Amino acid sequence: MIACGSVGLRGIPPVEQSIERLLGSAFLDGDVARRLLREPGPTALSFGLSPAEAALIGDLRAVDLVAFARALSARLYGMANRGAKLPLVSGS
Repeated sequence: MIACGSVGLRGIPPVEQSIERLLGSAFLDGDVARRLLREPGPTALSFGLSPAEAALIGDLRAVDLVAFARALSARLYGMANRGAKLPLVSGS
């Protein structure tokens, strides 16, 4: 998906790091989660993604992001608390 000649921190291309930072922030910060769901393109730009990368983030469906957050929450916190911990799930 991402073609990048340079390598950043931990051997991960800088673009991928920006996407990880955006999604990680959305999963942990309710304000970022709401911004990402309401205005994905501008939110992605504010995290340093290029306009083309922001457009790709904008193409993600909110339901897919929430489903991913639920799956991640279940893995992190166990099935008993599924969806109760990550703002992207509970604050959406």
